[in-house]
Amino acid sequence: MKIQSVFQNFTNQYSVSKTLKFELKPVGKTLQMLKENRVLENDKQIDENYHKAKVFFDRLHREFVIEALTGASISGLEEYFNFLQKYKANKTDKDARKNFESCAQKIKTQVLNLFDSRGNAWKVAYKGKAEFKKDGHEILTEVGILEVLKDKFPESRTIMESFDHFFTYFSHFSQTRSNFYKDDGTATAISTRIVDENLLCFCDNINTYLHKYKKSGINFSGVKQETGASFEQIMDTAFYNKCLLQEDINLYNEIIGEVNKIINLHRQKKQSDENFKKSDFPLFKILYRQILGEKQDEDNLISIKSDAELVTKHLPDFIKMNQKKNKVALSIIEDFFGHTENYDLNKIYLSSRALNTLSNKFFINWSTIRKYKQDDRSKDFVSFEGLKGALAFSGSDEQNKPTLDALFKKEVIEEYGLPKKDYFAGLVAIIYGEFKKAFRQYKEEEEKVKELVCLKEISKKRKEGEEGFRQIEILKKYCDASLLVYQMMRYFALEKDKKPVVNIESDLLFYQAFNAYYFDDNFKIINYYNEFRNYVTKKSFNEDKWKLNFENGHLMEGWDVSKEKDNFCLIFKKEKKYFLGVMKKGHHNIFKESLFPEIYKNTHLSSYQKMEYKQLNNIFRQLPRIIFAASNKEKLSVTQDILSIKDEFDRYQDNKKQNKEMVFDQNKLQKLINFYKTALVTQYGDIFILNDLLKKSFKNLNEFYNEVEGRMYKIDFRKISEEYVHGCVNQGKLYLFEIYNKDFSQENKKPGKENLHTTYFKMLFDERNLKSPILKLSGGGEIFFRPKTDNLPTRKDNNGKQVVVNKRYAEDKIFFHCPIVLNAQAEENKKINQKVNKLIVGESAINIIGIDRGEKYLAYFSVALLHE
Repeated sequence: MKIQSVFQNFTNQYSVSKTLKFELKPVGKTLQMLKENRVLENDKQIDENYHKAKVFFDRLHREFVIEALTGASISGLEEYFNFLQKYKANKTDKDARKNFESCAQKIKTQVLNLFDSRGNAWKVAYKGKAEFKKDGHEILTEVGILEVLKDKFPESRTIMESFDHFFTYFSHFSQTRSNFYKDDGTATAISTRIVDENLLCFCDNINTYLHKYKKSGINFSGVKQETGASFEQIMDTAFYNKCLLQEDINLYNEIIGEVNKIINLHRQKKQSDENFKKSDFPLFKILYRQILGEKQDEDNLISIKSDAELVTKHLPDFIKMNQKKNKVALSIIEDFFGHTENYDLNKIYLSSRALNTLSNKFFINWSTIRKYKQDDRSKDFVSFEGLKGALAFSGSDEQNKPTLDALFKKEVIEEYGLPKKDYFAGLVAIIYGEFKKAFRQYKEEEEKVKELVCLKEISKKRKEGEEGFRQIEILKKYCDASLLVYQMMRYFALEKDKKPVVNIESDLLFYQAFNAYYFDDNFKIINYYNEFRNYVTKKSFNEDKWKLNFENGHLMEGWDVSKEKDNFCLIFKKEKKYFLGVMKKGHHNIFKESLFPEIYKNTHLSSYQKMEYKQLNNIFRQLPRIIFAASNKEKLSVTQDILSIKDEFDRYQDNKKQNKEMVFDQNKLQKLINFYKTALVTQYGDIFILNDLLKKSFKNLNEFYNEVEGRMYKIDFRKISEEYVHGCVNQGKLYLFEIYNKDFSQENKKPGKENLHTTYFKMLFDERNLKSPILKLSGGGEIFFRPKTDNLPTRKDNNGKQVVVNKRYAEDKIFFHCPIVLNAQAEENKKINQKVNKLIVGESAINIIGIDRGEKYLAYFSVALLHE
């Protein structure tokens, strides 16, 4: 009996999108047409304009946000503060948490309404100049916004005019910018910054003031008064309405900075008092920079164009920035590790990633700290107090306390002379020592790299052993040393998924200085590091490419035969070869059967076969819209009874969001599903295989939609006159390309494994797949052009013949990116993790290998034998 795999029930769990990549070889006069019609040059200009246009779009979004938030008055702030205090007092109280989160959501929705109101105001203001179909902030994603850009920034007019018919070029960019205006907690949303981050900090400051300083006798009256309010008035929820814009945030933070100076002076005076507690005089928090709040200086964008520019401009700037920031970093580290008694170790943290790195690097068993740590307030961070508790081995663990040799690696004990009893002190000594080594290493590399600043440019002789090679090594080591300091400082960062974590209690004495270092927007170490690395490792060939549009902003958006005239693209096959056709603008009906019926009749054995693609996707949206369209009412026998059930079901769907226990009448639901089945067969029965659908029963609409989604996809190939296709190419009406890689080459006669992209592409059109599609061809394909690289280096091959290195870059290339879907009929399994966990718990013959990526190039693995 064949042993079944433990993974047998884990296939076809969810669909996966993948992009296949091929070369396109021009057929016939296609290459000549590309040159005569300046397709490559025109689309290169569009690509260049796109990057310029993004700068103006960000300026527009910044102006939009400022207008929307200026003078804004958000309600519910006092209520938010009160709910927050109740929630903090008892975080296990579900009602308190629910009330707090509900209040926060209401405020975020208010912010969204401010953006929608401003969007509608712009829509009215530009009526007659710009056309908008949508409302609110969504007008920013419409083509009409180009007219607004031209009006507000006249210098952008020429750039924007090049996108009047190519606004789809901004689809992805517009989607990312639309995230600014969401109210669902998206990390990059402005409402998230306003409510979940800054309002939380603001309320914490009010709480600090009320409980620590209101009756303390400390005089804050000497702080800046540009706000026109006293410090007591600033410490009120109503004042937060004046902290929404970046200019106001800057002023608030300046005031907080001055207040904290006063507190620090008071601490110093009181430090000799034996009853003095630092926790009695906490510092106030500063607010985070508003998203899009400050204009980015375009001149500060890092882009190295030459060796001379590298050493004369960017390297000195990089060194200067590192000197300034590392001085701050060193001060933070020395003050903390040199005076830990001054800090609340319960509120200073290491990230889980840092903990993994330290554990692997210094402990014999990486899981030691995780096994014994008592601090479980957050799985993402562990406090130093938690580390102290983990390494104390108190209580039941005391009798099993490991020896120093059994805990730390031998070389670590020798290097740092670790104490035999206080393991936490030993760990602190190690971390501090590693920081000092990183700072020393940076200073050493800084001294070496200064010699490059004195040069006009780096030597061109860069083979191993030559001067240029040595200079590049100096530069790379300096960059690595700079990055190491930053990466180690990152150990303390309270952030998750690149988003600041503000709902965790932290020691303000430490984190105010740390956050000023870490969240400084002018600190561009990663930008510099990446640009230096990319430049010095730059290949001798050019990999840059740009998208080809063929004068159509909707090029290849879809393949449906009814949309060929809009999307311009077709797929042909002939024998074992596949071809991509792009119809020239003005000739988009050349394959329309009603106009040219003879081209589908006058065919022979060597004819091309043209792909006929039909698909109806997003059934849950599309189906009701199509079936209940006024034009289909008579044809599909839409009765008033069915309309009433459909309306009732729509109301049920809306209400269920508020009350998940609602249930819809099953008799009415089955009546609606049966109507959908009959209507589908009537509307699409001649295209898709649907007749047996009438005999099937479905428990709910989701089950029905999933079944139908898998059926509404069909590809056929029809013979078409080869003479006509080639005639269209010769007459300049059609660009024709062979879809190519080595697997398709007639010269490739060597047996071997086929490229996976080739296998997928062939299977798309395999009869077995077309009967029951596992792979589906998707819209959204793209065509790119990569220009050739001149003066490529040469070398001698094994026969002593001089050959060009990276020869494939010596020619112009056109590429085809073709999106597909794997497991197209799979129902989305959102509980895959639970399913895997259940298998692991119940399966006796399974072990687990865990892999964790550490800092830089390190990876750690562990093996868990679950049932040994």
